[in-house]
Amino acid sequence: MKFLRKILGIKSAEEKRLLQLQWEELKIRVRNRVANQTVPAVHLIKSPISTNSKLGGKPIVDPLDFEWPMSGGCHMTFLAQLDLSQIAQQFEYDWLPRNGMLLFFYDMKEMPWGYDPKDKEKWKVIYQEHASTAVDTPSDLDNKHVLAEKFLTARKIEVLPSFDSPAIESLNLSDKEIDFYIEIGEHFEEFNCHADFPVHQVGGLPSPIQGDVMQFEAKMASSGVYMGDSKATQNATKDDYEKATSEWALLFQFDSDDEVNAMWGDLGRLYFWVEKDRAKVKDFSNSWLVLQCS
Repeated sequence: MKFLRKILGIKSAEEKRLLQLQWEELKIRVRNRVANQTVPAVHLIKSPISTNSKLGGKPIVDPLDFEWPMSGGCHMTFLAQLDLSQIAQQFEYDWLPRNGMLLFFYDMKEMPWGYDPKDKEKWKVIYQEHASTAVDTPSDLDNKHVLAEKFLTARKIEVLPSFDSPAIESLNLSDKEIDFYIEIGEHFEEFNCHADFPVHQVGGLPSPIQGDVMQFEAKMASSGVYMGDSKATQNATKDDYEKATSEWALLFQFDSDDEVNAMWGDLGRLYFWVEKDRAKVKDFSNSWLVLQCS
């Protein structure tokens, strides 16, 4: 941070002492102002033992109610499997079933970004209430599009909003405070919720790379509006964004992860969004994906 570099660069001991005091005051001031902004989420980290939640490998399905999804005439990549009972043990979302499996598939060959409504069939979220059987990966999938298996365990965390979210913008932080907020996890352990693990996450607030308006993008694109340019946002109001935020939730955030050979663009992330009302009745057919990268 520029402010911290300024402190370290001062030659006068008295000036350095005064700036150090200002720095400590800044830290406490920002911490106190944002502490009540955290939102619970479920963080998924590597498990040392086999679990039903995992990235890659072979999906566990209901053999009587499963068909491997396809895109462009080819089978999609199996991304992940989430055991919803494992998630519910850490935090119960009122919009997410408390049992069953969620399976995530993605067209890694095309790698859609999620701004074009025409990409709707290039990913799939499938709910399996009675999953019991592991199925083999289809033979037509290129090995580079098959993820290695990584078992996951879940833990509850508290996530702060991104610096450009409406919640933080409403606090009217100064430039110095915003600079500090962006790096707050480096200074306070309680705000370093993902630690050094990939940010694989269910629910809560996303960790965006290219802007925190994904609920609005998901709502519009899923209803047929092209979101690849600024036209769709020119006439959007604050109420439009708030309505999308109230209707859509972060279902699954899948970080780039070398351990499973998953790289989304340039160190990017996949974000699966779901309409809460549909998820409550175990309908994930309209889930929307957004890819962001640096």
